[in-house]
Amino acid sequence: MNFAHTCTPKPVLWLGHLLKKASYVTVDLIQQSADSIFQVPSESDSSVMYAVSVSDGMCSCKDGACGKFCKHQAAVMQHMSG
Repeated sequence: MNFAHTCTPKPVLWLGHLLKKASYVTVDLIQQSADSIFQVPSESDSSVMYAVSVSDGMCSCKDGACGKFCKHQAAVMQHMSG
């Protein structure tokens, strides 16, 4: 109903969508490799890790490399911000 009545801004809806897509990522799957770089596993192949740079706002996945905010970045935001 919030969406139908435009009470929820589109970025909030998009973040919710990405967090659902990233629901396979748990805090113990995220590895910090540097001060602002985190490694997040691929959903389809857990041996593939994507590098999320918090300082640059980039991810090494296909979407993140194009500048989009991706599910890997959403997972880091959800689990590692604090």
